[in-house]
Amino acid sequence: DWERYMMPRMLSLDVLSASLDFFYINEQSMERNTLYGTRTDKDLQSYDTRANLTIGGFVYHPYFLDFTASGALGYVSESGETKTIADTETTQDGDAQSDVREYNVSASLLKQKPYSVTLFANRSISYVDSDFFTRLASDGQGYGISGRFRTYSWPLTWSYTRSMSDTVGSSTSSHNEDATFSAMTLNKRGLEETRLNYLHRDFLRETDDLLINEGVHQQAVFSDRQILGAEGNAGLSSHYRFIRQDGIYSQFKNLSADESLFLRLADAWSASSSYGYSRYETDGDISQTHQANAALSHQLFESLSSSIFGDGSLADSGGSRTTRRGAGIGESYAKKLGGSALLNLGYTHHTTWEDSAATESASTASRETIVLRGSETVFLGATGIEPSTITVRDESETIVHEEGFDYAVIQVGVRTQIQRLMGGRIPDGATVVVTYEAESGSGQFVTRSDSGSFRLYLFDKHVELYGRIDTYGVDSDVESTALDGMEKSVGATCGWGFFSGGVDYKDSDLSLSQYRRLSSYESLRFSPF
Repeated sequence: DWERYMMPRMLSLDVLSASLDFFYINEQSMERNTLYGTRTDKDLQSYDTRANLTIGGFVYHPYFLDFTASGALGYVSESGETKTIADTETTQDGDAQSDVREYNVSASLLKQKPYSVTLFANRSISYVDSDFFTRLASDGQGYGISGRFRTYSWPLTWSYTRSMSDTVGSSTSSHNEDATFSAMTLNKRGLEETRLNYLHRDFLRETDDLLINEGVHQQAVFSDRQILGAEGNAGLSSHYRFIRQDGIYSQFKNLSADESLFLRLADAWSASSSYGYSRYETDGDISQTHQANAALSHQLFESLSSSIFGDGSLADSGGSRTTRRGAGIGESYAKKLGGSALLNLGYTHHTTWEDSAATESASTASRETIVLRGSETVFLGATGIEPSTITVRDESETIVHEEGFDYAVIQVGVRTQIQRLMGGRIPDGATVVVTYEAESGSGQFVTRSDSGSFRLYLFDKHVELYGRIDTYGVDSDVESTALDGMEKSVGATCGWGFFSGGVDYKDSDLSLSQYRRLSSYESLRFSPF
């Protein structure tokens, strides 16, 4: 259209978008721990104001060289108070105010050609004030080039990025550098596709002018999806990933493979199965995990779905070996009530037989991935964890976070929790990798779990009412840390226009976690233009 209706121009410049957003959220909770006789009250508030402006244009012709530039200014205020009442009352306050400035610019050359190149640069500056005397200043910048070569069968995209960031606090400072090359090619054939990804990153990490880590991080991924059968009644998906990191103070290898198969047996019957393998090697320790599951499902009309399933796993982590076998059934029911209401009911029963054996040492190394949101605490999967062995890294495992500044470790009996701290370097909602050592023991036990739930959506899903009951049982020949007891929750949420809010009540009477918690939240989001 540009070529037909518009004469070439030397320069064109337009405002593409402008916005001003205000966001407010308030969370309150009261929790009574009946196991330890304590009460914890939390009150968290967050304000976020952000202004964005994006301009763009082209030089000579929009298909020759086009460019965009954007900037954002933001102010975020987070405040929280946690009050714990036991024999004595203790109060922990947390406040953080953040000023954020972001700048981005990019220019694309010949973007409509089979071959195109894009140059880009960005910078982000933020200041986080926890109190009058404490400021955390961060300055991150990056630049790079990306390209695309489009072919009919295997289009290729690639990019090279250099990034640097400096963080300066009242008592510590850090400097990070990364040079990343990535490439991806994708072959699509209708519903089928084959994808290849490769990433190579050189990284440098310094704290207080001392070298913390330096090395190379590499990752290769192959994935494939095939539709089998003349009528497409079967599907096979494959996913393979290999990660290798060679750093001065961190070396590991991780290989994972997943295969899944789906079969449509008849109009109302279907079956699925999957198998997964993972091998993690670091500092001479090797852990391997095999997982498999299978399910048979039946769909009655559009309302009732029934399934029977089985699963199993074998985990060998140096000093221990754990074998799990499980089976269960599931039922789900969905029904429309009138024109704007929907009711969902669900029930699941699962029985697991577990056999654990300590083969060599009294402790074993473990690794798991968790998501940290706000100031919520997250339980780690193992029990008997030695707190001094806990290490928290970012998702790429190139940044080591600092306990007491970025996160906190909380012991709850024999279990361990990780909590994100406001004003630290862990972004809200970030995925982190946690490694630790835990005691390994031997024993056999059977666990049973039953779960029933309901969800009622009203007014085109603007209002939701929900409830859930989970029961757990365990039979063991040794002292077990498996869950035993009952957990109940009920709540409601509402979202309409610029307002959203909710209330939740949870009653937990489990062997390792006994408490009652009432929480609520309200949030407002307003964009004048």
